[in-house]
Amino acid sequence: MFNMRDKLMVNTLRNRKDDVCFNLGGFFHVQHIRKNLLIAEFDIKNIVVNQGLNYALSSCFDEDHTNPAAYNYWWISLMDNDGVGVAGDTYAAHAGWSEYELYTGDRKNWLAAGDHVAAQAITNAASVDFTINGAAGPPDYVRGIYLVSDGTDGGASNIELKGDQATADAILWSTAEFAADLSVVDTDVIKITYTVNASTT
Repeated sequence: MFNMRDKLMVNTLRNRKDDVCFNLGGFFHVQHIRKNLLIAEFDIKNIVVNQGLNYALSSCFDEDHTNPAAYNYWWISLMDNDGVGVAGDTYAAHAGWSEYELYTGDRKNWLAAGDHVAAQAITNAASVDFTINGAAGPPDYVRGIYLVSDGTDGGASNIELKGDQATADAILWSTAEFAADLSVVDTDVIKITYTVNASTT
C-alpha cells in the first residue's frame, strides 16, 4: 500500500497542530493462461520503494523536479470561518469556504529554494508567517489553511495574490480546518510548517 501523510503544524501562542492523512493504494492484477485456459487469477499489492516515493514527491512539489509538467510554486493561505472544505473543491470552485485575507502581504510561498525531498518527505525548513492585520474583531476568527499551486503559465497568473480565484488551471492541493476556529487579533502571528511524507506500509 502506498500512502502519504500530510502534516500541517500551526504555531501560535497555544502551539496548535492539525494532522490530515490520506492513502493511495496500488496492486497488480494477474491472469495465468495455459493452453488458452485461465487457470489462475489474482491481485497482489505493490511495495513502493523509497526511490519511487521520493520521485513521486519530487515530481509534484520540488522546484528542481524531474517532471516538467509539475507546478513550480505552491502557496499557503488561510480559510475564513464561513464553511469547510470538501473533497470536491477546486481552486476555481469551493462554495463551502472563502479565503481569510486580513493579514499582511499576500499568500506565502510554501517551499524555499533549499527545500527538497529527503527521506521520503518534503517540508518548508522555515515557517511561513501570517501577521494578522485589519481583523474585524476583536477577536476575529480563522477556520483553517489551504495549499494551492501556480497556474501552468509559470507564475504569470499572479496566483500568489490573496483574493485571486481567476486561474482555473491552478491546483487546490489540500485544505485543513482547526478543531475550533482560531481566535485572532491584530499583530497576532500564525506560523505554519507543512510536511508531506510518503511511505509504504
